[in-house]
Amino acid sequence: MSIYRPEGVVASTYDVFISYSRHNIDFALDLERTLSDLAVYRDQSAIQVGDAWFANVVKAIYASRSVVVLLSPEYTSSPICRAELFHALGRDPDGQAKIVLPVLVEPVQLPDALRLIQYLDATKGQPRSDILRSLRAAVTDRLSAPGPLEIPRAVEDARLQLAVELKPDAKTLVAVLRMARRALANLEIRAAGYTSATLPATLEIELEDKRDEVAALEERLRGVIGG
Repeated sequence: MSIYRPEGVVASTYDVFISYSRHNIDFALDLERTLSDLAVYRDQSAIQVGDAWFANVVKAIYASRSVVVLLSPEYTSSPICRAELFHALGRDPDGQAKIVLPVLVEPVQLPDALRLIQYLDATKGQPRSDILRSLRAAVTDRLSAPGPLEIPRAVEDARLQLAVELKPDAKTLVAVLRMARRALANLEIRAAGYTSATLPATLEIELEDKRDEVAALEERLRGVIGG
């Protein structure tokens, strides 16, 4: 199963994406100021009036070199925040590429999907300036790293398992499923220009993978809503 990348995404448009709950807006703003010389995506400063905001957010996650996740009880209980984490971890489920940079802003049980990734603990009473310096170092270290490695198939197959580990609700799964269906529709439009004899093998494989992904998401959604 291939990892879904939304249509129109340009790789590495941003140096860092800040994923946070509104409850932790002060920390997010401080981090944005600390990284002001970099290309930072924070939803409230990047989304314009009239934008399809959630699609904009998802595209930015896939177009960022790193994703800083500010963890708190409000974050882990938010369907939107869990959806952001779902997509961020979908790019690097085992943490090898160091794309996801978790920060424990307030005490909270870590989602199972983050257990393989080292996090920064900001709950020990350290000065926030020290935490922000450490985060800046982690982000800039990621910028100097080589491009992403080829992702093993076993890691790709872990993407949908994140849906189970993050315990998404129906609303989150519906949003992810809709995007997967749109991606499948785009592939089917491309395929319509070929006959069965001329359809490129790579496009045929993409179609099969995306159909499998949509079917798996539909099955997962049926399990959540009990239908």
